[in-house]
Amino acid sequence: MSRDLPRRLRRNSAGVYYYDHGRDAQGKRRFERLGKDLRQAKLKWAQLEADAQDDSPPNTVAAVLNYYLEQHLPDLGARTQTDRRAYIRTLKSALGHISAGGLQPHHVAKYLENRSSPITANREITTLAVAYRKAMRVGMVSSNPCDGVQRNPEKPRDRYVSDQEFMAVKAMCEPWMQAAMDFAYITGMRISDMLALEHRQVDEQGIHFASKKTSSKQMIERNDALTDALNRLKKESKVQGMHVVATRQGQPYTVRGFTRIWKRRRDQALKAGTLLEAFTWHDIRAKSATDADEQGLNAQHLLGHTTPEQTRVYLRSKAVTKATPVTPKGVSFSRDGNRS
Repeated sequence: MSRDLPRRLRRNSAGVYYYDHGRDAQGKRRFERLGKDLRQAKLKWAQLEADAQDDSPPNTVAAVLNYYLEQHLPDLGARTQTDRRAYIRTLKSALGHISAGGLQPHHVAKYLENRSSPITANREITTLAVAYRKAMRVGMVSSNPCDGVQRNPEKPRDRYVSDQEFMAVKAMCEPWMQAAMDFAYITGMRISDMLALEHRQVDEQGIHFASKKTSSKQMIERNDALTDALNRLKKESKVQGMHVVATRQGQPYTVRGFTRIWKRRRDQALKAGTLLEAFTWHDIRAKSATDADEQGLNAQHLLGHTTPEQTRVYLRSKAVTKATPVTPKGVSFSRDGNRS
């Protein structure tokens, strides 16, 4: 099945492509899932090959990151792997030449201060901290230079999408996109999980899937709203492919392609004046969590989070603080608001 593929790229009988990392220190062969799309699999393969051919000197920050890349990153979800590979490339470019034991907290602090994207810098240093913790366990380093270094401040997003705003954008969408918006709101699924969902993962019980970001398994139970959204998605599909949300040719959307289409409809609502403030597709997930929490449902389970802290980031407060105004001394008013 893999005869005509590049080295280390494998394909199983189910049509799934994998990258062969070879054998680890325990002699166990490790494979990394790349998906069913050959074009996307080859793009991921090329990056993995570039990482595999990295000949960084031993006892450097780059060597610590390589150890984490090879021994621990493959255990994480697909989305997390993609993000952290990008962070590691940036870290190696900036800090990779420093000796592993020579990297000090002030180096980390300076990196956080000078990085053009403060939030991305936080994510990169978190990845570096994890890599050092893993390296400490096998004796590569004796301390973690990221410990105790304050991260850049982050303002939590508090945008709540009202029902009216949701409907304003939905009104600009084609029927299939309207169904997709409803599906995303009802399930709270990440866009990557929604676009990867196949019909075989849907049954009378509900939706069964493993998150692409965390690899955690999840089942969302059926209700009438979910059944209706699924039926509309199927009805609007011109070609019945494998995926629940698919293009006219029955192929899965990329996140970028799908989001581009939806943003055009959102911008039409902004231009028409029916939507006054833009919101992102990701804000629909936060709306789902917030409304679920308000309805007494378990928002943490709906979003597939492992801790309540993760879910709290998504909850948007709809409460408005009410204050009673001061009445001037010596002045009284009648019920109609006139001075008496």
